[in-house]
Amino acid sequence: MKILILNHNDQGAGTYFRCLFLGKSLSKLGNEVSLSCLNPKHFSKKVKNETIEGVNLFLLTGQHGNSSFSEFPFHIIRVFENIKIALAGRFDVIYFFNVASLTTGLPLIFLYLLRTLGVIKGRFLVDCDDWWGKDGLTSLNRKGRLIVTTATLLETKLPKLAEKVTVVSGMIKNKLISSGIPAEKIYYLPNGAEINGSYSTSTISYRLELNLPTDKIFLCFVGRALWTFDYLLEGLKLVVRERPETMIIYISPLGKEQIEKLRRSGILNNIICLGTQSNARMQKYLRAADILLLPRIESINEKANYPGRLGDYLAAGRPIVSTAIGDEAEKVIRKFRCGLLSKSGEPADFSKNIIKLIDDRKLREKFGQNNRQVAEEKMSWDIITREFWKNVILEDKKREQHKKRLSNK
Repeated sequence: MKILILNHNDQGAGTYFRCLFLGKSLSKLGNEVSLSCLNPKHFSKKVKNETIEGVNLFLLTGQHGNSSFSEFPFHIIRVFENIKIALAGRFDVIYFFNVASLTTGLPLIFLYLLRTLGVIKGRFLVDCDDWWGKDGLTSLNRKGRLIVTTATLLETKLPKLAEKVTVVSGMIKNKLISSGIPAEKIYYLPNGAEINGSYSTSTISYRLELNLPTDKIFLCFVGRALWTFDYLLEGLKLVVRERPETMIIYISPLGKEQIEKLRRSGILNNIICLGTQSNARMQKYLRAADILLLPRIESINEKANYPGRLGDYLAAGRPIVSTAIGDEAEKVIRKFRCGLLSKSGEPADFSKNIIKLIDDRKLREKFGQNNRQVAEEKMSWDIITREFWKNVILEDKKREQHKKRLSNK
């Protein structure tokens, strides 16, 4: 089966990895999978084609604008690039990720019209792995009323054009049901764990490779969202005050405001700020750490999403300290005993749980073993994708064939 996945992210960022890992696992099942995403080189002007582990990759025109408005013309360019790819490939399934973005949302409208006219065939799927509209990402990032309204409209109306909608959380499912999408059209598809590559219960080999000291306790945080920064920093300050030898690996882009807060924090000597890292190198840093940090805050978007890095943390086989806000991450951590959950909005409780794990090696090892086992036996991308393939794509195909048989009688 020929499957096209349309993604709005730069290659190597955000939901791109959800698309890539799902695509790789679909390819292992014998499908011909293509994936479009943005070229990470800004100001690129041509579509570039390459192959990654069985997935045919189309790199679209990269970002040019510095704001949502200045980027608008380039969204339109990418809309036509995606439509051209979809029409040329004669795909059996086209899977649209984050239709709140014009890059993937507008092609769905156009291709739906063409399918209605009989110009193309194939089935449409939509994926919602974040909430972008009101009270979601566009609100948190203060994009303005027009952008928030547009995102809300696109992500609540366009999924109705698809045969199935995949979501990462119960909150998104409920929002879509409230917007008129039948519950039976919605399928829960969490982010999985990528378990390929080296793995050891020991941190030593990874630390030697990364030139990190082998006699220190290392915490590691990976993330892109800056809204958890203050909560995390306050918790880390308390940890360092009680356990001054503790080191922190911080893998995240930082703005000027966050850099200044770090300078004034008094713990700058305990933090290794690495900015953005490649996926392969990030995995090594996770495995080099003793404890992995997943701070969460009370917000619609946090409760709506399913952090992709949770799968990375599980695959790393290290204990997790997170925050209890009633989201999907909390459910996984509670169900499989992946680590410790802290009280929402209380950095002191977050730090207390970190210190508890610093002081209890056996508990760290127990949580770490649980996490790797969950990654291998329950939450790997291959396992999640097989269920998705069976329950969504094959079931839809069976229903379509049944309808054809009935119409031919």
